[in-house]
Amino acid sequence: MCISCKISENVREKLGIAASVLGVLLCLCGLFLIFTGVYIKSEIDDRVMLLEGYSTGMLPHFLVSIGALAACLNGIGSKIAYDCGHSETRGRFQQILLFFIILMFLFSWVIFSGGIVSITHADDIETAFKHGLTSAMERYRYELPAKQTIDKLQMSMHCCGSSSYKDWFTVDWINRDALNTNHPDFESNCRKATPGP
Repeated sequence: MCISCKISENVREKLGIAASVLGVLLCLCGLFLIFTGVYIKSEIDDRVMLLEGYSTGMLPHFLVSIGALAACLNGIGSKIAYDCGHSETRGRFQQILLFFIILMFLFSWVIFSGGIVSITHADDIETAFKHGLTSAMERYRYELPAKQTIDKLQMSMHCCGSSSYKDWFTVDWINRDALNTNHPDFESNCRKATPGP
C-alpha cells in the first residue's frame, strides 16, 4: 500500500533548496574529515616513537577515505536535490534517484562504523601512548631522539610524565656521562639531593 500526498511546486522547490543546502553542509563535513585525517597522520608521525605497539596507518587513512567519499557523494546529492526541486530539471536524475537514495543509506552505515572505529582507536592510542611514553622516558638519558621528542612534547603540551610528574621519580633520567664527577662540589650536592634514612 502506497500513501500519496500532493506537494505543490513551490513546496518542492523549497524542499529541493533545503536538501541542497544540507548536502553542501555535509560535503563540508567530509572536507573537515579529510583535514582531520591528515592532521592526525602528521601528529602521529611526529610522535610515532611514543606510540608503542600501535599501527599508525589505519585511522587517518580511513578518515581521509570516508571524508573524500562523503564530500563526493554529498556534492552530487546536493546537485540532485536542487535539480529535483525544479520542474524544468527534475527529469535529469529521475532514473538514478532511487539508486542514489539506497547508496546514501548504505553510506550512512559506513559512517556509523567509522564512528565506532574512531572510538575504539581512541582507547588503543591512549594505551599505546602511555606505554610508549614510559618506554621513551626510560631511554631519555641515553637516546637523543627520545629526549628531543619528550622535551618537545612536554613543552608544547605543558605536561610532565605519563600520568603525572611523579613518573620521573621512577626513572633514572640523568646521563651520568654529562656530570663532572671530579668537581669538588659533586659529592656534597649528591648528599644534599639524596634523602637520608
